[in-house]
Amino acid sequence: MNRVERGAIAAGAVSVSAAAIGAVSFTKPSGYTPSFYGLVPAWIWTALVLSIVAGLVLLARGAFSEQPSLFARGILIIGTSYSILYFLPQAVGFEFWAFSRADALMHFSYSEHIILTGSNPTRNMYPGTHYIISQAALVTGLPVEVFQPTLMYLVTSVFIIGCALFGRVLGGRYVGKFVFIAAVPLVLGKYMQHLMPWFIAFSLLPIILFIAESLRNGRFADSNKVAASLCAFVLLFGIVFIHPMSAGFVLVLIGCGFIATTAYNQRTGRSKPHYRVMWGLLVAVPLGIWYFSTATFSRLVQQTALSLVATSPGGAAKAGEASGSGYTTLQLAQRYIVGEYGVLILYLATGGLLSFWVGYKFLQGRDIRFSETMACAVYVVGGSIGTIFLAFRAIITEFYRMNQLTLFGAILLLGLGMAALHAFDEISLSGVSLNSVAAGALVVVVITAGSLAVFTVYDERRHVNQAELKGIEHHMTYGNYELNTWSMRITGVESEYTVNTQRIEQIPWENRPFHDLQADNELPDDLGYATNDSVSSLFDKRGYIVISERNQDWVAVEPPNRYQYVRYISEAEMEQLRADRAASQVYNNGGSWIWWVRS
Repeated sequence: MNRVERGAIAAGAVSVSAAAIGAVSFTKPSGYTPSFYGLVPAWIWTALVLSIVAGLVLLARGAFSEQPSLFARGILIIGTSYSILYFLPQAVGFEFWAFSRADALMHFSYSEHIILTGSNPTRNMYPGTHYIISQAALVTGLPVEVFQPTLMYLVTSVFIIGCALFGRVLGGRYVGKFVFIAAVPLVLGKYMQHLMPWFIAFSLLPIILFIAESLRNGRFADSNKVAASLCAFVLLFGIVFIHPMSAGFVLVLIGCGFIATTAYNQRTGRSKPHYRVMWGLLVAVPLGIWYFSTATFSRLVQQTALSLVATSPGGAAKAGEASGSGYTTLQLAQRYIVGEYGVLILYLATGGLLSFWVGYKFLQGRDIRFSETMACAVYVVGGSIGTIFLAFRAIITEFYRMNQLTLFGAILLLGLGMAALHAFDEISLSGVSLNSVAAGALVVVVITAGSLAVFTVYDERRHVNQAELKGIEHHMTYGNYELNTWSMRITGVESEYTVNTQRIEQIPWENRPFHDLQADNELPDDLGYATNDSVSSLFDKRGYIVISERNQDWVAVEPPNRYQYVRYISEAEMEQLRADRAASQVYNNGGSWIWWVRS
């Protein structure tokens, strides 16, 4: 063990210890904080990033020098760093972390509903995750929200290990190690820490591919084939009820295997068998029977069909939103290209270059490996699907979710690229090893992605806190639903999370306060005072106004040139509301207020 390796171990140990001490010693101040990254001291973030960098350096050094002890130390440091990162909101005083439109709030609600009633909510299409969480909560007696970081930390681990196992069965032990390294950065950002059933299901896909490839190549002993097949059956069947899109991606990956195997056989003259079609049927049949029998899924299909024929494609709409946001070109680059989508761009670009390399080898008839063909097929097919989602506002609009398969392909290509450079004969130019330069460049890509990814996990500027949720729950419990409720930046997801009572179940979804269909009840940021003397102008007779601290303070994370483009309630409007004789404050918990307004 040389000086650099000992230094990396020491740096990793010191930085991860500092991050842990900082996490448990720092307590968040009361009130709403727009930015989680601004709330937690910078030295804690610095320690976390340094620990991840040190862990990745040890992983890379251990893989290239074939030192298992270094690789194991890297895993230990990375695992500890991610545990601090995933549990950081709870460590500093949050009950949980979620934003107002977060699926996590809805999934908490569905899990709580199962605990209270013993039945699946009528609107819940994919109950797999909710039954797991509800049963865990019943056994342990802990709130369902506690299981978000715990479950997602385990799911992230399963995804990383699954990628490594699939890489190993494709190309051998060394390939598995390098694919493990490429999978370590949190390439899907916040979706890997938030309670997202689609990622839970997606994390199982590498495991399924590992089993499929092992069975096809005869890697399992005869005594283990039955157990492996049963495990695959359970995973395939279970994914259907965890999330439909990830279940659909099983069929896509089987298709990628067919494309890769056909191309490989034709190019090499071999007769490598295809993946089993039966596996696709184990997903397709229950997928169709279960989801098309639900009214919610049928409405989703109709909305998707309409979006595909809409005149405003998704890519153009997103570009228009960005150009009209008020950001300068430099601010756009800092927030989106470097910040929010930096990891995505870095991995997709690197994966694209490596896929060109594989394509060149394939066309030139050089020594092509099936592992490279399969990884390239996943990347290209995933990129095609992402392009379709980008062109149309269909089902999903988030860039990371659009490209989840493409990122998986990029992880495989990165790992295979590092493994190939490790195994190739040394190529030198003017005394410089080109293999080492290229391998070093790929390691830098992984380390850069691992560092940037830390700042995508909690990059949500409209997160909710307990004061806001308690205010919504109070209104959902005691408010008069026959009267209009005007609010701002409050969604039906929040209202559904806050209460699970028979009263809510008996009232049609579209008639509840804060529902998205009630767009005419969206509170203007000037509270109507720009054109009228009283807030009562918003109502025909009587009604409610619900305001949270977030409605006023979240603008603080934006640069001043953006203020005119951001909807927020200023202190001047709040002073007018307090002095308005038509408005009476009926609820105040210090972070959420309800006003009774009469005309």
